[in-house]
Amino acid sequence: MLPEVMNQLEKPLQDFIARELEPRWEKLNRRNDEILREILQASAPLGLSLAIVPEELSGPGFPPQAAAYILEELAASVPAFATIMGLHYSGLALILSLPDPGQKRQILGPLTGSGDNLRLVSSALWEDPEPRNLRDLPASLSTRLEHNSITGGKTAVIFGEYTQGLISLARDQEEELSWVLFSPRDPNLKVRNLPEPMGLRLCPFAHLEFDKIPVAASWPANPLDHLISVDGFEAAIAVGIAQGAFNRALAYTLERYQGGKMICDQDAVRNILADRGIAIEAARALAYRSVSWGWDQPNPETEVGASAFAAELAPQIALDCIQLLGGYGYMEDYRLERFLRDAKTYELMIARAGLRKSWYITEMIAGSRG
Repeated sequence: MLPEVMNQLEKPLQDFIARELEPRWEKLNRRNDEILREILQASAPLGLSLAIVPEELSGPGFPPQAAAYILEELAASVPAFATIMGLHYSGLALILSLPDPGQKRQILGPLTGSGDNLRLVSSALWEDPEPRNLRDLPASLSTRLEHNSITGGKTAVIFGEYTQGLISLARDQEEELSWVLFSPRDPNLKVRNLPEPMGLRLCPFAHLEFDKIPVAASWPANPLDHLISVDGFEAAIAVGIAQGAFNRALAYTLERYQGGKMICDQDAVRNILADRGIAIEAARALAYRSVSWGWDQPNPETEVGASAFAAELAPQIALDCIQLLGGYGYMEDYRLERFLRDAKTYELMIARAGLRKSWYITEMIAGSRG
């Protein structure tokens, strides 16, 4: 089933990348709302924003592995755009994991009903990307219907201008966690744009500040959901970043001559290419395995392991690829410097690999002790 879906996606996805992303490579190195909106609109006919939405809710109903494939291919071209789509898929995945079909339909309906590709949902990020204690989460939720609102919140979000809904964790008066869905266009919400980041420059980062905003929907959250809900997609994006850097380095070694022969025929270069290619394949296998269970059957250990492994591997691969080009690797002409920048930014700002590895080994030790 999955190879058929990937075969179905391969040509239109590659055409989209060649038509919309590659020609705009230089312009996509900084925040550009107009171009980003154009790209999102161009993705609508492909159904990229609705890829994992079930058919009964006007989506193609692709499996999670297909979404991972989409994200990997996008990341191999423009990692920042893949990050935007990955956060959207992560928000949808949280909704799709709900056990109540009626609630799923109620929440997804406004996001898919019109077919508008700008109706995206995103998981909000915390100001502190590594909260050490869940009690430090900067929001609280009253579970009473007449006070169904988040109060005292301050969070960070990517591409908030394009979203129909934001999902964040909140704690109620009984100290129980819930996922909450709210609108980024609430008049009580103050949006403060953040400076352009070092990497992922296309992504419009912003702080959201508010005293009280209504919640469109809420549902119970496992305390670890904020760690494991997006790991499979993060792993796929990191693999795509590594593959994109590897592809460009390989192309260079096939056209560069030294000592009368192509440098790809030199033993040292061949060994580096072989080692890095095998590492990427290993990360890819783990990433796809981590999303193979579906929304209602998560496998936290595999998801966390895949995210941590791929997120740390991507900047290593990108740096090795730069070194294959020598001094040329740091020039913008070959694009590898941006893959290294985006890979490192992704590892630090999105994947939080260290926190995931800590959780992974904690669970492994606990399981061994019985």
